[in-house]
Amino acid sequence: MKRVAIVSNLPMWEASVPYEKPASAGHYAVWLSAVCKVLEKQQEYDIHWLVLDKKIKERQTIETRGQTFHLLLPVI
Repeated sequence: MKRVAIVSNLPMWEASVPYEKPASAGHYAVWLSAVCKVLEKQQEYDIHWLVLDKKIKERQTIETRGQTFHLLLPVI
């Protein structure tokens, strides 16, 4: 199986249940959520999302919806 890494600013609520979508949540790249949803159905690739966000309190790796999400702390 081929592995694909996607580096993005995917909203955290797309990756994990503990992160709830805020009522006023908006995102400048709305297509990222659509890509994430489409990739749920494929089985040809091992999909890894690398998500950097200042709101992340600790590094996490979450496997859900047929994909792996690596929530990483940005170095500032």
